[in-house]
Amino acid sequence: MLELPTWPLADALALCLAGVLGVVVEAVMARQPQGLTGAGLVLAVALAAWLGSRRRASGRLDRAALAEDDAWRLTFADGRQAEATLVRGTRVLGSSVVLKWRVEGRARSVWLTRRDLPLPVLRNLAMRLQGTGPRVGA
Repeated sequence: MLELPTWPLADALALCLAGVLGVVVEAVMARQPQGLTGAGLVLAVALAAWLGSRRRASGRLDRAALAEDDAWRLTFADGRQAEATLVRGTRVLGSSVVLKWRVEGRARSVWLTRRDLPLPVLRNLAMRLQGTGPRVGA
């Protein structure tokens, strides 16, 4: 059973990068003779809103459990549960793991790092994935 964090590191970094993008665009526009003041802010807010809406639309994952039959059972923040299967794109990246599931006809993914899960849990998950690698395209 994996207890997933509310904000995985990858999601938090994506949100931070939206803010950095806004600052960079503002700095570039300020140097232009007819630059649009506020364009970076609008872009950053739009990107952050898009990231948030994608996160809300797909539902936040709370837990993921691997059953005996190699099927995953995902539990969402609203309490609903769904069965999922690992698909191509699931992989171990250094000391992190990218899990990609097919659930309810849609693809869901989460990138888990040492900040998101305790190291022994992450290592155990990585070893399990490497053992089933060819089936999921890892």
